[in-house]
Amino acid sequence: NNNEDAAVSTNNNKQSDAVVVFDQAHNIDSICMNILSVTIHSTCLDQATRSLGRLSSEISRRKQMTNNTNGKNNNGNGSSSSSSSIPSLQDEYESLVDTPIDHGVFFRKENNKKEFSLYTNQSEDWEPVPGNIRRAEHFIGFLRKIIEYYKVQLRWLTTSPNAKVNNKNMIGSKKNGNTNANTNENSNETHRKESPLSFLHRLTNSTGLEAKALRFTYARLLSLLRTFQITSYPLLDSKSFASLLAVADLTSLLANHVTDHNSKFTIVTELSHMDSSSPSYHDEQENADMNNQKGGMLVRKDKVPTLQFVCLDASLALSPILERFRTVVLTSTAMSPLEFYPKLLQFTPTLMHAFPLSFSQNCVYPTIIARGSDQIAMSTKTSDRTSLSVVRNYGSLLVELCSIIPDGVVVYFPSYSYMESLLQEWDAMGILRQLTKYKLVFLEEVYDLNQTTLTLDNYRLACDTGRGGIFFAVARGRVSECSQMLDYHYGRATIVFGLPILYSQSQIVQARVDYCQTYLEIPSAEYWNFDAMRQASKCLANTLRSPLTDYSIF
Repeated sequence: NNNEDAAVSTNNNKQSDAVVVFDQAHNIDSICMNILSVTIHSTCLDQATRSLGRLSSEISRRKQMTNNTNGKNNNGNGSSSSSSSIPSLQDEYESLVDTPIDHGVFFRKENNKKEFSLYTNQSEDWEPVPGNIRRAEHFIGFLRKIIEYYKVQLRWLTTSPNAKVNNKNMIGSKKNGNTNANTNENSNETHRKESPLSFLHRLTNSTGLEAKALRFTYARLLSLLRTFQITSYPLLDSKSFASLLAVADLTSLLANHVTDHNSKFTIVTELSHMDSSSPSYHDEQENADMNNQKGGMLVRKDKVPTLQFVCLDASLALSPILERFRTVVLTSTAMSPLEFYPKLLQFTPTLMHAFPLSFSQNCVYPTIIARGSDQIAMSTKTSDRTSLSVVRNYGSLLVELCSIIPDGVVVYFPSYSYMESLLQEWDAMGILRQLTKYKLVFLEEVYDLNQTTLTLDNYRLACDTGRGGIFFAVARGRVSECSQMLDYHYGRATIVFGLPILYSQSQIVQARVDYCQTYLEIPSAEYWNFDAMRQASKCLANTLRSPLTDYSIF
């Protein structure tokens, strides 16, 4: 994107000759949708409120310094050189009046519709920042109203059932009719899904804020932080203003896309885990059923109220690149079947080709094991997961393989909750003690990325020193994306327990599957199978990417 020729050609509305290559593009649709999705928690809103207080104090301090400097200059005392180095709020205000603001993502108008644009065009008509948020102190009050409204929406999840019935007007339901919000009449509901247009309508009515001003929330906050010489996002300290930026980002995305792309987004309010970077909406909620069956054997962090702005159409983020660059290449070892990706990304490919794998020797042995040594069927279906015979057979299979396979063994589970439940049962059965006779046991951490990185380094060290290791990971987790960390002798055997099928009860997953079926004409059953198979292929492909000099088993 920094290529000068590419920038010049795109500014002239011509396609660039630069070649854009997306490697490991098997999950490109998920990445594109996550780029235009934002998640905020109740704790995030509390942090945003504290950040607003810091900004308000800084504004008061800057104004006091400006007044003192002006007073000294009027009295002929002091020098103006000391104050010239301090960014002035008045200078920022004048800049917002005279020049267009940087949105971070540019827009262009075509056929009376607003579309994404990677580069700015000098001939475009820029909208000035609304006057009610140009002043820094006015913008702080503007943000405070937005944050308080979001808090009210999340507070609904933690209120008692009786309070929910008495305050239906707060969550989009009325006694004499329903709004556009998709709410249930059951007072015990734990989630709400609605359209962005409905959510924005209630936001503007409750706060009295204009939808036009909401579009500039994120860009206006960035301008204020730059004025205060605070490093811009994403290099910003996550403990300082990242939560406030997330709130502003959600608000701007909501206001910018509600008119032209209302059906391509949804708003989900539910209780979920705080670590939004983990694929919690895929599988974490299944632990509630398992807790009931096993007497609460899982210990997890408490869920918190969460507001999620979810993108359902991956083409919104990819289409600007396809328009601006003449050659775009998508490639991945686990990109199969190829015919699905043009449908998901909504483009017509010029060329599609799958290259067969070739080996110098027959050194890879793929196999499917459906029954244990006692001939009892093994399955990761929810109905069979709590069966002691299934748990025991999986553990015995793992012990037998680790006793004869050298170096590293990587084991993928369909979900974090199932991995934890199996490990607890194996510990009670003594299977983990048998595994440690042959290899050291390592575990992927659910919430701590730094701890997972350290664990992975220790696992590689155990394989390098000849002790051997077994690494328990999740098919949709972070470790499965480390294509170069589990190759060579670090993945002498790759074991996948079951298929990593999406958690069907997740509101986000349901919304995305329904969108594919309604607008992209992809049947839900085909999408479930396609996604599960590509996730399993991704886990197995880590070993195939490396030059195999010895035998490997899948």
